[in-house]
Amino acid sequence: MVFIADIIFSELLENYPELWSLQKGEGRINWKTLGKDLADKLSERIGRLVTVEEARVKCNRVRKSLRRMDRSQGKTNTNLTPYAWYAQKLGLTNAVAKITAEVLSRGEVPANYGAPVEANVPVEANVPVEANVPVEANVPVEANEEPTTSTEARLRARRHGLEETRENEEPTTSTEARLKRRAREIDQTPTTAAQAAKRLKAQHLQPFDADEEDRVVPNINKLREVVSKLSAHDKIVQLHFDEVFTNNKTVYSRSKDKLYGCGYVLGRRCKTLETKEHRTVLVCGVRSLLTSFNIVLSAYPLTSSVGYGHLIEENINYAVAIGLEVKALVSDRSAQNRRVARELATHEFERADGTKYKVPHMYDYIHIIDAFNSTMKDNLSMFKKLAERKANVWQHWRTRGAKVTLGVTSVSISVMELYTPAALAMLKMAKKKGLINSAKAIRAYELFAAMTNFASIFHSGKMNTDNWQAQQTVLEEIAEFLNSAELQTDSLATETLRTINAFKKLMGELLEAFPGITIQGYRLSTDVLERSTSSPMHNIDQKILYNLFC
Repeated sequence: MVFIADIIFSELLENYPELWSLQKGEGRINWKTLGKDLADKLSERIGRLVTVEEARVKCNRVRKSLRRMDRSQGKTNTNLTPYAWYAQKLGLTNAVAKITAEVLSRGEVPANYGAPVEANVPVEANVPVEANVPVEANVPVEANEEPTTSTEARLRARRHGLEETRENEEPTTSTEARLKRRAREIDQTPTTAAQAAKRLKAQHLQPFDADEEDRVVPNINKLREVVSKLSAHDKIVQLHFDEVFTNNKTVYSRSKDKLYGCGYVLGRRCKTLETKEHRTVLVCGVRSLLTSFNIVLSAYPLTSSVGYGHLIEENINYAVAIGLEVKALVSDRSAQNRRVARELATHEFERADGTKYKVPHMYDYIHIIDAFNSTMKDNLSMFKKLAERKANVWQHWRTRGAKVTLGVTSVSISVMELYTPAALAMLKMAKKKGLINSAKAIRAYELFAAMTNFASIFHSGKMNTDNWQAQQTVLEEIAEFLNSAELQTDSLATETLRTINAFKKLMGELLEAFPGITIQGYRLSTDVLERSTSSPMHNIDQKILYNLFC
């Protein structure tokens, strides 16, 4: 979910009374219609896309928090001070009193919320003074002005006593002298309520999104102009995402007084913010299924790979906002990506015209084949030994300078070199000659044949209305083998079957919508990112990553 500062949300929400929901049990608010303008204004103010659903959730959370604070007992230090007007509109007098007490304890001047505030909340006016912090930041009160509430009277008497003490006592340390001198300067400086509030605000650390500046997110307006010039075929895309490893280094910039390459996380034992290096950068891109168009949408530095499903959802919303139609999600088979696939399996997204649809998820075919290759490594090593034999079956190729490439590989990006029609043809000849005869070798051969046929469609296949029926038959044969074979990779087989079914459905829809086109199978992969994030990238500096993907 996009981070929205409370002060911005409060300011804009105040202009939309139809969204306040002041009475419990009030009729259902049509956020889809009434909240669209608020979401657009929020997007414009914070520079990031805010959906109607995110604005609705934010409003509901604020309202529930205010009502919870109104029911609680005792003093409450709250960050809901920007919503004092909302608490007053909801009739939450206790919440208004607590917020007012919090504002007064900070030395700020509370706004007039249009209703008297009860003084049933204890207020501590003795604010501790830190070094280099102004003692007095309040708006000066005229001597002949009477206090309007008991709280104000108590605060005024307390402050008056402190002022007399400071004037009569001599400073005993340099720190006290500096504070006293600073207090006189502030008292003698003409001020307004706005200046006083601004001065006090500068003394407190404000809540912030730690990774906000490091993120690379799209400029919606500029990209919308670019996409408007594309053809209808260019706009049919798949969204793929992958993690790029960093060198785990943190760099301090003296000029900006900022640490690069790390983020802030909440400590497990003590609930305080701690720095942690960015281990990976999540990169999201879109790739046309019908043409060569592709762009990188965003890059997010991560301290942990757990819980970035909302970022994928955010990028789908980005793509829809700039005018693209996302037909599929593609990723590798990491544990986190499996979790994201489960989260988004039932999620519905909204098009620009308001209609809802689901985006199917598919695992990248290169990673599927590599997983089978790694799992069956012991069995496939038999083929390597077979190729090294001086068998007559290979003589035809060797006399012509051809090298028999069979076996295993340790680099996933080159695994496709093994699963080729030529390698399968060699194994077929070896099987006919009786060189492949044991049950274990035959099962390995059948799996190799299934994955080679799988690669022939996903990697080098060209789908059109003329050959699609035959290719569907091949995919059904692969699915039948994966269902019937007693493999030791049940989860992998299940994920492959889901990918095949999603692929068949998507290709059928596209060929029906665009009957005269030819679709390249490899476009449903993370190939664009894989070429950029292969092994040489594992030690790359994060600043180079940002420049590469921007």
